[in-house]
Parts: sequence; structure tokens; C-alpha cells
Amino acid sequence: MAGYDRPPLEPGERRCPDDGRCWHGCGPAGSGCFRVACCGPLSGVFPDNEWPAEVRAAENPEGSPTTEAMIARLVAEETA
Repeated sequence: MAGYDRPPLEPGERRCPDDGRCWHGCGPAGSGCFRVACCGPLSGVFPDNEWPAEVRAAENPEGSPTTEAMIARLVAEETA
């Protein structure tokens, strides 16, 4: 992004597909992304503020254990 200096990632961290920092404990890229599964991208990054189909397919393959585990954890925390 022009004019924006991204802070460096900590060891083991990754960036979300919209270039945001991952705060959800996702695994390596392509193993499942909480934000792609449950949220929209950062405003103005993708057309219509929607994840492109290729990002959804790459980051949340059907039955992705990472995504399924993250969603289960979130539901458990919300209902506790």
C-alpha cells in the first residue's frame, strides 16, 4: 500500500490476504484464514469490499482443519 509502512511481523506471524496482521492464530498461508471465513476484508482493498473468489478458495478450502478449529473456538468462547 502506498504511503504505509507495515510493521514487521513477529516470528511465526502471518499477514491476512488483505495485508492486515493476523491476530487469530491462523496457520501458514493457504491453511485457513479466520477473517476470510468469518469477516470481510479491510475496506477499500478489494472490489465491493468482498473477498475475491480465488482468495476464499485458497484460504478456506472445504473442511480446512484450521478454519474449523478457529470457528469452533470462537463459538465456544461466545457461548461460555
